[in-house]
Amino acid sequence: MNIEPKCYGLLAGVSIYEGEERKALSAAKKDLSLMRQALADGLKFDPDNIRVLGEDGNVKAKSFARALSEFE
Repeated sequence: MNIEPKCYGLLAGVSIYEGEERKALSAAKKDLSLMRQALADGLKFDPDNIRVLGEDGNVKAKSFARALSEFE
């Protein structure tokens, strides 16, 4: 029996830094979209196995941990 391994992707786009005097990264949202597309189209990841966080530029530890726990 040949079982293909499942691949999972967790993309976290952080472009806003709290408490820092750094300029927000302007291309993070586009980068997330392109990376998701690369995983799904290029590497043939099942789109249901890709989680994207930080489309608003911010990723909280709790949402990151929750996203990880959603993977089987």
